[in-house]
Amino acid sequence: MSNLDLLLLYPPMQYTPMIPNGLGYVYNSLKPLNLNISVLDLNIFYYYQKPQWWTVEGGFDLWSNQDWVLENWGVEIAKLAKAIVTDKPPMVGISVSGTSQCFANELIKQIRGLSDTIILIGGYSCEYHYTAAFNVPDYDYMIIREAEKTLPDLMEYLIKGIPIADMPGVLSRYDSPERTWRDGEIPTDVDAVDFPRYEWANLDIYPGAMPLMMSRGCGWGRCHFCSECFEYRIRNPIKVADEIEWLINHGKQQFVFGDSSLNSDHDVLMTLCNEMIERKLNCWFRGQYHVDKHSSVETFLRLGEAGCGSLAFGIDGWTDRVLKLQNKGYTMAMAEEVLKNCISAGIPTSVNMIIGVPGETEDDISESIENIIRLKNYISAFQNMNNLILSAGSNYYLNPEKYNIAFNGDKDKLYKESPVAIPEESWYSYDPFIDNGVREARRRRIANALVNAGVNLTDYARWQAKV
Repeated sequence: MSNLDLLLLYPPMQYTPMIPNGLGYVYNSLKPLNLNISVLDLNIFYYYQKPQWWTVEGGFDLWSNQDWVLENWGVEIAKLAKAIVTDKPPMVGISVSGTSQCFANELIKQIRGLSDTIILIGGYSCEYHYTAAFNVPDYDYMIIREAEKTLPDLMEYLIKGIPIADMPGVLSRYDSPERTWRDGEIPTDVDAVDFPRYEWANLDIYPGAMPLMMSRGCGWGRCHFCSECFEYRIRNPIKVADEIEWLINHGKQQFVFGDSSLNSDHDVLMTLCNEMIERKLNCWFRGQYHVDKHSSVETFLRLGEAGCGSLAFGIDGWTDRVLKLQNKGYTMAMAEEVLKNCISAGIPTSVNMIIGVPGETEDDISESIENIIRLKNYISAFQNMNNLILSAGSNYYLNPEKYNIAFNGDKDKLYKESPVAIPEESWYSYDPFIDNGVREARRRRIANALVNAGVNLTDYARWQAKV
């Protein structure tokens, strides 16, 4: 790695040891600068050393515990930092998300103690400028949200040794105290940067499905609880098919779409399916699916013919009243029809639930249980049972008073001390009263009822509800 301009790192832990698709786009966006760039996927490297710690159940609790990370990974992190600075890269970029923050922060600390390397931060932990520095407090530059437009502009200055302050879309250690935040340019043409071909990786070492993205943002984007309601943009389906074909030609046949909703644009999805069928792309894929009026049996049959082997439905609420409270945009009758149509076409379904939204009642819980049990033959797996989280970016977080949300303590202090998500025990809603104790009790009640009725709760859902 000698004579590097930039070293890009993807630290552990990411639940599924898939190749980092996002870093692939970052790498491609920097190609016009003709820099010497190396990418190290530390997640897959360490996964093969201790795969028992790459589990969904309990994984977040372990990897989010700084003491646990230091005890189990401290020696490795010190060795890694020493190896990095030995190669003297002038810049190190680190992609950080929730479960990799503790590892990344310790690695940054170790690098700082050994060199004056410039630290660049990006990734899912940097979605909002008002939470990013809380997640990763030590940085030189931090890219907020998508990097394809912002990072190349920043790099042109940095390779010339010019420090930058107050740049749109970038947090910098050199920013002025009185700075007014401005967002950076977000790509509108998401095909402008070509799909990754992972020149820096050995595809053979990645087990399971390869990640794909057909769109960014969310085509609905109005759920009150969601913290990721970003602008919706979609790729040319012909180019998505090109990417799938390229990966198949390189030995990969299983894929997972990371889109918020695979079917936000029905016509584009059907064009992709038709293209895959016409090219005879022999593959298997899964993704997330939004309940909508286009979800006929014929739609799912076409998906199945193209290779779709499983779909996840974010039903989230299981009564008409709760769906309206959450602002999901559909009814239980629509959800029921879509689940039936999907199963009729031979595609397994998984579903989830969000518990404890403001306004939810015990009668809603009883009706939800009845509806889920009634539809159990159309539910292949009940994947998640999530208590509502008051997380940054959501309507509930941004406008709590509008939804009868109150706090156990000073609101401004809580938002300052916990900008990413308000601690579960520090907030509640009223009319009716729902606090964390109520949310937990409702989750256990639902889980026990579903288990007794023979609904297939996944191990993760059982772990969440402690049943």
